[in-house]
Amino acid sequence: MGVEDFEYILSPIGTGNIVLEKLDLGIEINDVVIILSFDEVLGDIVINFPESEVLSNEYEEIQRKLLDIITYTMNLKEKYNIPKVIFGYEPATSPDSMLLKLTNNMVNYEKEIDKLIQSLSV
Repeated sequence: MGVEDFEYILSPIGTGNIVLEKLDLGIEINDVVIILSFDEVLGDIVINFPESEVLSNEYEEIQRKLLDIITYTMNLKEKYNIPKVIFGYEPATSPDSMLLKLTNNMVNYEKEIDKLIQSLSV
């Protein structure tokens, strides 16, 4: 069964959850929860998934997965004019749990990924 009307799910203004077995974000990610929160004007889309879907013992594999996710996300950001994309632990907007903030002028993904991996102590 699929979602036929997001407006109905989020009306009146509020939050809705979508649970997915799998989601393709440049790599296939399992056990995903998408949280949609909207008011009259603005909204947030939060995508939660186990860190084990990205982190492994192999540095190169983590680097490849993160590059694929970031590239996919930057394409969505540009296509849909999304002003801010943040990766992190809950709450991702907190400076203590924010891992990466995608900006329009970010051109060297590999450098940012290396910094991110080092911060994770993998």
